[in-house]
Amino acid sequence: MISIDDIHLCPTDAAIPTSRVVHGAQRWTVPGAMLEGAWAIGTDIITATTDDVPYEEALHIALHTPGGNTEHLTLGAAYTTGVFRLTQATGTTLTFAFFGDTYWRVTVLNTPAFRLPLWRDPKGVSRPLRLRSRLRVETCRQPQ
Repeated sequence: MISIDDIHLCPTDAAIPTSRVVHGAQRWTVPGAMLEGAWAIGTDIITATTDDVPYEEALHIALHTPGGNTEHLTLGAAYTTGVFRLTQATGTTLTFAFFGDTYWRVTVLNTPAFRLPLWRDPKGVSRPLRLRSRLRVETCRQPQ
């Protein structure tokens, strides 16, 4: 996993915070208003954005492929303020703190894995309904 510095967000005209991720000639639309970080995993790019909403912050992790596909998940809870703090980015895994005393680990899988919606993700994680996903999220007490 390699940190990307030449990537930026352009706000869209939507009522909810959404932005367009621009990396060279590639563009993807993502939820969020502030770019917290971007990393390359082979030809894929993973971004972390926040809404910039005090006292009810949400973190959006999105996986972008060269073909224009985007898969994303959101970490957040009502009346919860979160601050993104990266602790490790190695291989295909991001480990970070966001809210509470929990560390989060997001792993990008090579191929989509079957997942049961609603029962697989830790509390505070939401994502669009789909049966296969390349993003696996889990919690841990300490960064590893």
